[in-house]
Amino acid sequence: MPASMTAFAAHEASLEQGTVSWELRAVNHRHLEIQPRLPDLLRAIEPEVRERVGAVLGRGRVECILRFVPAAGDAHLEVDEDLVAALVRACHTIDDYITNPARLYSHDLLRWPGVVRSPEPEREALREPVLDLLDATLDELEGIRAREGERLQGFLLERCDGIAGIVASERQHAADTTERLRRKLMERLAQLDTEHDPGRLEQEIAYQAQRLDVTEELDRIDTHLEAVRAALAADEPVGRRLDFLMQELNREANTLGSKAADADRSQASVELKVLIEQMREQVQNIESEWPPAANGRRQGVSRIRDRRSLLHGSVWPRGRITAEVIQRQAPRQGPPWQSRTACAAARCRTGSPRPATPASR
Repeated sequence: MPASMTAFAAHEASLEQGTVSWELRAVNHRHLEIQPRLPDLLRAIEPEVRERVGAVLGRGRVECILRFVPAAGDAHLEVDEDLVAALVRACHTIDDYITNPARLYSHDLLRWPGVVRSPEPEREALREPVLDLLDATLDELEGIRAREGERLQGFLLERCDGIAGIVASERQHAADTTERLRRKLMERLAQLDTEHDPGRLEQEIAYQAQRLDVTEELDRIDTHLEAVRAALAADEPVGRRLDFLMQELNREANTLGSKAADADRSQASVELKVLIEQMREQVQNIESEWPPAANGRRQGVSRIRDRRSLLHGSVWPRGRITAEVIQRQAPRQGPPWQSRTACAAARCRTGSPRPATPASR
């Protein structure tokens, strides 16, 4: 069952040192991006927070907000009198250079960092309870994402049924295409009131019927719908797969629109596009197969390796040198009209070593 990337969860716990609360807000994003917001007292647990969130979630932007309110019994404030005296002396020194200095108030001094100090609870005593509360919040967030994914699944299956209904109607209409063409041509020939060649008429009907035939497009749409239903029933992230299927469905709908012979067929193509676009928007919220990446980028192949290789027409596996690197670093070898990339490709196929670079370079 697909999981949504949009969810919100919050948990709060009362400890001896004070009250701790977690808020997790997840929205759709291309990669996994974790944004922890922790108080200075618990800043040291940020690596563990990232690790625990990354172990549960695979994609999306997750905002992790931790709040800590000390217990009322610990609300004891201390004033750094030495720092206050130094601040007052500095203010009086500056006042000697000002014609009409402003009056200094106590609340101005209280806002200065370090003037007011409060005893901090032990960080190690808060570490485990805070992380346990984070785990409970993550469990709730994961459950909300699963429930939202279930609703998305129902929405997508409903749109699949709508598309299947339009395809069935178009398939029934396509079966009568030849007879409609024959009738239309005969009506036009009757209006012209002239003789015609029956063999030439049959050729024209066959040509028009072949040009307007949408059987292959309808078959491919049915195949894509079966793949969508299978992906929605899988127990793994399928967002990337569904996104690709939406592109394929939209391509077939465009082809149906280009082959439309009347207004009804054009309207059916538009309705297909509307349903596919509604599905595509919701698919963006479904978690995909991409694993969590610590650096915020997709693990595996890079952007250039995702494209077709410029050398052999295939995708380079991870760890192999890319066409961009070969083109930038390999010296020219061979006839002057042969490109540097082609020279590098020839060396890769033959296994010949790279020629020595001249000292002048």
